[in-house]
Amino acid sequence: EVDDLVSYIAQKAEIYKHYQRIRADYVKKISGRQDVNVWDLSIRPSGTQAPRFTIQQATEIILKALSPLGAEYAAELKALLDSSNGRMDIVPGENRKAGGFSQGFIGTDSVFFSQGFRGSYNDVRVLTHESTHAVHRQLMNVNHVLPTYADGPNFLFKAFAIFSEFLLIDYLGSVETDPLKKQLYLEQFLEGKGTIIFSVAPEV
Repeated sequence: EVDDLVSYIAQKAEIYKHYQRIRADYVKKISGRQDVNVWDLSIRPSGTQAPRFTIQQATEIILKALSPLGAEYAAELKALLDSSNGRMDIVPGENRKAGGFSQGFIGTDSVFFSQGFRGSYNDVRVLTHESTHAVHRQLMNVNHVLPTYADGPNFLFKAFAIFSEFLLIDYLGSVETDPLKKQLYLEQFLEGKGTIIFSVAPEV
């Protein structure tokens, strides 16, 4: 089944090539270069600055972006992101574990940890992704799921979190008025998860 899936993706490679050509044409336009290759696609127009967010801004954005998931989900998400509840460890410092993750089990409130929130888009993305896992665990907790049923197919758990990432970037793109930042969010939508299947398939 894995071989069949990878073969199917290979047959669709022209879609990814077309996407890369579109990106390359844009880089040629803004840079004046003609020898643009796949490793040049991150070139930005001069003066473009990556967006930055405070943790308060990130919290508001995530709550709004994930609001389509419903009131019960929103209540648990708000509780997780509320610093007064002490369920997030995000202050940078020495000897911190790299990356971000959530923890939780039936009978305890779930928590979120990151190496340090510094306000980049990726920090907000990681918080969105991992908060989904934390809220997932918390919803199982408050609904008295038996511990033996608390584990399930990892691909489903990941699908929930990746869907939240799509909601985040779709929301950011929809409310952004700066055309360069709006384009950046569209690129993140596609590069972050939208076309990722084409880059991970060769690894498989």
